[in-house]
Amino acid sequence: MASTKSRPRPEIDYAQLLKEMSRLDLADRLLINRKGDLP
Repeated sequence: MASTKSRPRPEIDYAQLLKEMSRLDLADRLLINRKGDLP
């Protein structure tokens, strides 16, 4: 493939991944807490 030369090595940025996951998890918890607070 010619596109592989221009693209960087397919390495997972674990720091970025963790940041995204923690953000999603936090948002999920906030949503759950809000739902729990509703009567």
